[in-house]
Amino acid sequence: MEHTSLYRKYRPQSFDDVLGQEHVTRTLQNALKTTPPSLVHAFLFCGPRGTGKTTTARLLAKAINCAQGPTPTPCGDCGSCLDITRGSAMDVLEIDAASNTGVDNVREVIISKVSFKPALGRYRMYIIDEAHQLSNHAFNALLKTIEEPPSHAMFVLATTEYQKIPATISSRCQRHIFHHISDQHIAERVRQVAKREGVVIEGGAVHALARAAEGGLRDALSLLEQMIAYAGTQLTEESVHAMLGTVSREELAGLLESLEAGDAATALKLARDLRFRGISAASTARAIATFIRDRVVDDLQQRTTTHQTQRLHYVELFARAESDMRWNASHDLVLDLALLKACLREVIASAAPSPAPLPIAAPRSRPVPLTATASPPSVPATPTRVAAAAAFAAIWPQVLDAVKQQGGAPLHAKFKEGAPLALEGDTLIVAFGQDCAFHHRMCNEEPRRKVIESVLRTFTAAFPPTVRLECRVAEAAPTASANDLVADAIDLFGATVVQ
Repeated sequence: MEHTSLYRKYRPQSFDDVLGQEHVTRTLQNALKTTPPSLVHAFLFCGPRGTGKTTTARLLAKAINCAQGPTPTPCGDCGSCLDITRGSAMDVLEIDAASNTGVDNVREVIISKVSFKPALGRYRMYIIDEAHQLSNHAFNALLKTIEEPPSHAMFVLATTEYQKIPATISSRCQRHIFHHISDQHIAERVRQVAKREGVVIEGGAVHALARAAEGGLRDALSLLEQMIAYAGTQLTEESVHAMLGTVSREELAGLLESLEAGDAATALKLARDLRFRGISAASTARAIATFIRDRVVDDLQQRTTTHQTQRLHYVELFARAESDMRWNASHDLVLDLALLKACLREVIASAAPSPAPLPIAAPRSRPVPLTATASPPSVPATPTRVAAAAAFAAIWPQVLDAVKQQGGAPLHAKFKEGAPLALEGDTLIVAFGQDCAFHHRMCNEEPRRKVIESVLRTFTAAFPPTVRLECRVAEAAPTASANDLVADAIDLFGATVVQ
């Protein structure tokens, strides 16, 4: 016998079986209950892959052509319902827009045949899958037909990219948005299918498959089928992670524990073990960020706020690491650096002097939740460089945020590579490292510099109203200080100097 994929074998055969899309199925069922049915002639089903768009379109075809209908509960036993289930119904035409993008194909497949009466049923249903891939000329050719179709014709356009559907088409359709299916719903359906297939599956394995499916039931059942081929009828959580190349919750919990303990050696070893199992650095960074985010959310729901600030810092750190990997070929190095920053954060913070915070007024452009005194002290006219760093440390994240809002992400990405060094008269000196000369030049160019100066002037207590910006490349560190850096590294990492 021909093998049938699990997602096809267990495709919903009634509206009640469609998972996680009650807002769509209820609307369609209510429209089918009226006499005559209050159905429109064209629907636009939008949403992520594997969430039931095409399945719902077929169920609608069943409902309008069922021998007992039109009905919100098609019988599933009449000739029309059975033909649609088998995919052989003459009155249901499924068109793959990816293969029929051109205007000629649309005319041949749809427009030239739309006037034909249904062969057996009441309606002829046209289901256009991945409709956004039709060309503009094809959409224009289809427009008149969708606008004024024959009374026996009904259209369903299914798409994962609604924004690519022309407004002239979407405005003539009743739009339904399909949502990602929750992990809980997917896990329950995976359990049901596994039981019917005679497969014993651990609870942890079920949830691992549900998370890996990322909201798509079709993906979940495809992964379950792959797991059965890989591990047989006894599925464990370990086997799921081994096949998918994902990180278990226990491993992530161990990583978080090592981060919070500042145990860099253990964190790096855990990351290395994952690397040897073939799990990419990007997947690891994403898994860590997602796991810690979920922990934060769970704790907040229980009104637990311990460690939340530190954990949010971890989420941001590893999310940024995954993003940085798109531009850096050394993915493993980016991940290891993020792990070290997370573990050594407390060590570095305790080793550095604690500058007194500078109370400042909020920027005029938008409110910032800062504590300000009635008469905030101003920055010294010519502070020492250490004093400048201390004074600006309290406000610099807000300055960068304001630069991003007013100057955009590209300017923010360049300017954040610099650090405030000193305020000399009305001029703020921002230093860039030797490897950031390009960023320094771009920030010094007049249009960008004017935007940054405008931002600085909103921080009235920290900068003069006529503040000017000067970006400089920092001088190379003197060779004599190298020994001090080595000594600091030895203190942090516990290395031994070999003579």
